[in-house]
Amino acid sequence: MPISLEAQAEAGIVVAFWDRTAANQVLARHQADAESAWHARMVEYLIDAVAAQELHERTPVTSVADIISSICLGQQVE
Repeated sequence: MPISLEAQAEAGIVVAFWDRTAANQVLARHQADAESAWHARMVEYLIDAVAAQELHERTPVTSVADIISSICLGQQVE
């Protein structure tokens, strides 16, 4: 929940953007492609971290990337 006046104004812009994106097939496809590419890159980084022994070898990298994506794509930072 946006608390400050600035965050509330930003939230209104974000909601309007996503409403427009959902209704526009070209924008929706572009956004979906960008999110898929970002997710794939995050999986690669996590695999690299496992290979470098920075993460445990049994780390569920796809699930971790899913969680990171959900947080980053759905979060409005105050």
